[in-house]
Amino acid sequence: MGISGRSPGTPTLNRWAERDLLVRPTNVSMDRTEIVIRSIVTADAATVADLHTTSWRSAYRGMLRDEYLDGDIATERRQVWSTRLATPVAANYGFIAESEAGPVGFVFMLGDNDPTWGTLVDNLHVLPGLKGRGIGRRLLEAAALETVRRYPDQRVHLFVYEANHDARRFYARVGGREVERGHVEAPGGGAQVHWRVAWDDPAHLLSAVSTS
Repeated sequence: MGISGRSPGTPTLNRWAERDLLVRPTNVSMDRTEIVIRSIVTADAATVADLHTTSWRSAYRGMLRDEYLDGDIATERRQVWSTRLATPVAANYGFIAESEAGPVGFVFMLGDNDPTWGTLVDNLHVLPGLKGRGIGRRLLEAAALETVRRYPDQRVHLFVYEANHDARRFYARVGGREVERGHVEAPGGGAQVHWRVAWDDPAHLLSAVSTS
């Protein structure tokens, strides 16, 4: 299944360039708490890895094997993120969300990742107790804004496990369309069915996360 190209009336970069990435409370954000969205840097490797580990152990329970999730994935994730952020690729970029209490989520993008589907949302994770408060939406907004700047004419896509119903509903609410279904080897062994979710271009994603 495919997706169509850019439609008339798509928001341009100029409209969004002035948006502040300092996220203040709204009716869906953290109560009485200011969330700051900033770029991920090399020194964030351990923090990102720990957020990644915590999110996987909650969101992927029942999808990934228990012995894997309950094992030493924290060390594995720290090795992965230390390597990734110590040897950055110019096309890749990410953002971390921080509250007064500390880091609460992150998003990481692989720019110009696929000749057909464009930039990949490789990771989007929010601490399990803080989901539903607008943090994931704000992280996607920051990522979409940067993608509009870098790759305005490319599509944006991600992969989500078929069994991850909460995530699939979230991506549908922000305009993502499930366009391809396939099988993938899961971390820790076994296989999962996943969907490719896609947006026509980053401006469509930016519009959806900002207004939905």
